[in-house]
Amino acid sequence: MKLTRRTNVLLSESDYLTMKSISFKKGKTMGELIREAILAKYIKKGGYNKKRLGVFEELEKITKGMNFSGIDYKALVEDGRKY
Repeated sequence: MKLTRRTNVLLSESDYLTMKSISFKKGKTMGELIREAILAKYIKKGGYNKKRLGVFEELEKITKGMNFSGIDYKALVEDGRKY
């Protein structure tokens, strides 16, 4: 999956050291560990997020290679409000 959003997470010193240790032992970044935890806790466990993720993956497949530059999104929104 393509990573497109960035976020910051504040951790306590002990949580940071724990994550740093686990990431070193597993040979993964802390970001990878956090993404895996999100998948395990919220997406794989809760079915509704799994469906939503599938929709986004399908959209990514459908729009692959499409060029969206130059689209006037504001005009599209305004046009959509007419109906």
